[in-house]
Amino acid sequence: MTPRPRVLHWFRTDLRVHDAPALQAGLALKPEVWYPVWCWDPEYVYSHRVGVNRFNFLIESMNDLSQSLTRINDKSKLLVITHLVYELDTGGYAQEPEVIEKNGGKPTTTITQWQKAASKLGSVPRPTAAPKKLIPPGDLHLGSLSREDHPVNREHDLNEKTRISPVTCFDTLTGPKGDFAVPTLEELGYPNPTTTIRGGEKEGRARLFAFNKDDNGNRAALFEKPKTSPTIPGPFKASRTNNGHEDTLQEDGDEFEDLPEGAQIDVTKPSTTLMSPYLKFGCVGVRECYWSWHDILVNAPKSAKKPENLLGQLEFRDMYYAAELAVGGTAFARVQGNPICRPKDEQHPRAEEWLAAWMRSCGNYAKRDGCTI
Repeated sequence: MTPRPRVLHWFRTDLRVHDAPALQAGLALKPEVWYPVWCWDPEYVYSHRVGVNRFNFLIESMNDLSQSLTRINDKSKLLVITHLVYELDTGGYAQEPEVIEKNGGKPTTTITQWQKAASKLGSVPRPTAAPKKLIPPGDLHLGSLSREDHPVNREHDLNEKTRISPVTCFDTLTGPKGDFAVPTLEELGYPNPTTTIRGGEKEGRARLFAFNKDDNGNRAALFEKPKTSPTIPGPFKASRTNNGHEDTLQEDGDEFEDLPEGAQIDVTKPSTTLMSPYLKFGCVGVRECYWSWHDILVNAPKSAKKPENLLGQLEFRDMYYAAELAVGGTAFARVQGNPICRPKDEQHPRAEEWLAAWMRSCGNYAKRDGCTI
């Protein structure tokens, strides 16, 4: 009898159970055991400047995923490991995407380039439902590997000034409590968060559905860049939804400058969708956004057009992903050495003046400058 597969699913930027192609592919193998794993990378913890609110969003998203897995199978949960060993690979982890190939191997630097290349790839598949069944993991009794046995390099902790206590989440392979649990901010040495934006698939999908229902779908249909801004909220008032949560907000007006006295402002509902962090961490599938907005746009009596509308914004997102892959992630992440970046000349006679203007948020793009300070 042929042995059944033993599958380890590495969750990375797909922290969801809805519209999860890799999850569906793994379960389609009909495995004997199925291990849902997240690797808590010390590179991200020590070598990237990450604020407490961003870490809080990620941790909440991981906990939400773990709870979703447990709801489907009470023996399953997200298993967080802190040590990953792999063979050095000289090749890239991802093959060159087809859209790059259709663009002659060059970065897609305009939306027209991306649309022309992507049009040759066929239509976007519809999103898939969450699985109704999960295979439980196998034996989880592993020997505890201590930090002394496998030390984590923390010579350059870029977040040291933010921490208020030592990092303990890497002390053992199975976590401080030996249960592979999602780390806490306390285990990262971080203070309490200040954000009001909650992470997770449940929260992200609730926001998407609420946005799509707003004004009977007209808000999504008429959404248009650059007429909306993630930095400008409108006056809103909270209204209790049927499930008892006060997450759905009704809009009173559009102009931030003309607020009536006593108006309540909720900064968690800017004039944009606020879906960016949920797409970034994979809490919501991009296909679910695409098709929900597509269906609204084709049925609306009046709607915005590409590339300014919501579908156009998703295309811009994919355009830059494709450009990054064509340029190379290392070069794309910096100014110097990035072939599609136009940096300011640091030796220019007006360089100090430009820097001072940026710091005062009064350059050519004052609002953008203010957001980056």
